[in-house]
Amino acid sequence: MAAARLGKFDDIRVISPGVVREAAAYSVMVELPPGTPARNAVNKQAELASAAGVDVPQVAVDPVHGHAGRFLLWVADSDLLVGPPIPSPLVTRLTAFNVWADKVPVGGDVRGRSLSFGLPERSLLVGGEPGGGKSVSCNNVLGTVSMDPWARLWTIDGKGGADLSDYEPIEERFLGEPDCEAALALLRDAQDEMSDRYRRLKAIGARKVNAELSVELDMRLLVIHLDEIQVFATDETHGKAIVKALWDLVSRGRASGCRRPPSDPRPSCRSSPGARTGCARTPAPCRSWMRARPCGCSRRCSPRSVTPSGCTPPTCSPS
Repeated sequence: MAAARLGKFDDIRVISPGVVREAAAYSVMVELPPGTPARNAVNKQAELASAAGVDVPQVAVDPVHGHAGRFLLWVADSDLLVGPPIPSPLVTRLTAFNVWADKVPVGGDVRGRSLSFGLPERSLLVGGEPGGGKSVSCNNVLGTVSMDPWARLWTIDGKGGADLSDYEPIEERFLGEPDCEAALALLRDAQDEMSDRYRRLKAIGARKVNAELSVELDMRLLVIHLDEIQVFATDETHGKAIVKALWDLVSRGRASGCRRPPSDPRPSCRSSPGARTGCARTPAPCRSWMRARPCGCSRRCSPRSVTPSGCTPPTCSPS
């Protein structure tokens, strides 16, 4: 800890029971000197890995809830993210998915823990350089939604290729070409439906759609996926209107059951919703970034220079 400049050696405490052996790893709870927050350790992941004699992906730093000066340091024997792909749990699932009750699987973290999130009331922004894994990330969401017989799926393919063709037979609406005018029309239809839902919710005194109201009022969860967002956002004729419509859907769609998880190959200052409307941040509450080039625009999906785990877009390994 002292080597990572987190305080003097004598002022750093190891909390009982000390170093613990876990499955293929060691863990220890550490308390930093008074006045030194645990977030300092989060930003020192590389220094801690160097002090432990391991690679950066083998180290995880988790702040301890209830004590701002403590963190759990976890050091693996080897990089758990290196190896064959881990099959999605959806592959062996034999029952229908329920987007209101079940969570979307998104893989695992460096400690081998499964990660998932609830889809209702969330939008998702996925960014990274070409080949960084955006399509795979989005397929976790789209594959999950496609297994719910009551969910509605609209997709817009900015590539004009075959990436989304597997979903076309079960989709309600599918735009397979980078047609900006048609994309804007689809997004405006989604805005109209969102506004109509709010009027109907207001009429019965309800604030938002839930699992029960989605059945009672036939307000099934509507998921809108837009791939290659920069193709549409930078269009000279319709770009500003498309960004405005996306911003509206993300900002107001949460409670109406209209969600938008887009994919952006290069999260630049021009292509992200909000950037062209004078706002520095996108309102998407869930952001997922893959490998990205070392430039300021790579922070569009990760607004800070590093994540809580100490990673930056340029340091994401291709493996």
